[in-house]
Amino acid sequence: MKNKIITLKKGKDMPVKAGHPWIFSGGIEKTEGKISNGEIADIYSSSGEYLATGSFHQGNSIRVRVISRKRNESIDTDFFIKRFKSLASVKKELLPAETDGYRLVHSDADMIPGLVVDIYGGSIVFQINTAAMEVMRQDIIEALAAVFKPVSIVEKSDMDNRKMDNLKALDPVIRYGGSTGPAFFNENGITMISDMLEGQKTGFYLDQRDARIFIKGISKGKRVLNLFSYTGGFSISAAAGGASEITSVDASERALEIAREIFAVNSTKGSGTGSNFPWIKNIRTEFIREDVFDFLARLLKQKKTGAYDIIICDPPAFAKKREHAADALKGYTSLNRMCFEASSSGTVLVSSSCSGMIGWTEFTNMLRLASGQAGKGASIIADFSQASDHTRKISFPEGSYLKTTALLVE
Repeated sequence: MKNKIITLKKGKDMPVKAGHPWIFSGGIEKTEGKISNGEIADIYSSSGEYLATGSFHQGNSIRVRVISRKRNESIDTDFFIKRFKSLASVKKELLPAETDGYRLVHSDADMIPGLVVDIYGGSIVFQINTAAMEVMRQDIIEALAAVFKPVSIVEKSDMDNRKMDNLKALDPVIRYGGSTGPAFFNENGITMISDMLEGQKTGFYLDQRDARIFIKGISKGKRVLNLFSYTGGFSISAAAGGASEITSVDASERALEIAREIFAVNSTKGSGTGSNFPWIKNIRTEFIREDVFDFLARLLKQKKTGAYDIIICDPPAFAKKREHAADALKGYTSLNRMCFEASSSGTVLVSSSCSGMIGWTEFTNMLRLASGQAGKGASIIADFSQASDHTRKISFPEGSYLKTTALLVE
């Protein structure tokens, strides 16, 4: 069936030609008849030039999201098979050694808008957040099964942003295979666990891989505090690097249970890749279920400044909408001020924000303000964004969201 046509206003074709995947409602001159929410349509310039093919999103300010730049390309199972193979080929080449957990599809940045796919060894988790991908669910599942032959495929489309396309959040469900437990996978030689069904996002935060490798490299003999530790990705990286003491703080007991399991797997002789780090069982570890703000307040009240050599602060997104950015920055400032106050000269503070509504300049200014409020100087020793498998297109700055800065406190 022939796709309907969307014609852009004069001068609105340049961003599309430059590779930007979004077309806003204000850039559309006309549509060919009624186009349903999620329907695939062809996009033309005002002069009649074919530009791309995209999914239509009625009522959304992002009215069209580009899925192909090949005229007459069918969006079906074969399309997803070819796209998944191509993405896997490129992204696996960029992974560190002994790593089989990565993001295969990063939505619009990988030109499959509304779809996220994470690979965890032999298991796969995907998320759908647009009407177009909702219609194509079976094509996606069949393509993933054909290309990767996984043990299981889990759908975890439980995100609030599905409401933007008039979709309800869904309970996590196994769409293929029979595995119901967490998935074990490798990252930089460390055994990690994704809590696919019950965890946050797709079960693990793959985007912080580069920062975890950094932490592993600087942790030998160090006392490490991991705030908002979730399942302990930073904690086990510090342990693999030879930390002397590790404290993990999170409000979720379930997350801390997984963190304890990750430590057990990596310290047990004969447990596969986990046997690489037998010294982990000798590290002093503490897993504390507590609100991080309460934990820091208690730490400061007890005057335990300088109790840790490395402090990692990786909170959830405080701002998911632009109108929340100002309040989020206040929250980040307060949190990081407390982290600076808990530091002493020589402490390495690694601070993150995954709020896409807050840019690098705002984030850096927030850290400057927080350090000033705490009366501490600091030098930037490293910056990290999302790992390379979380594609960042130069033509699509909106797709860059993660900011992590390592600071040496003076």
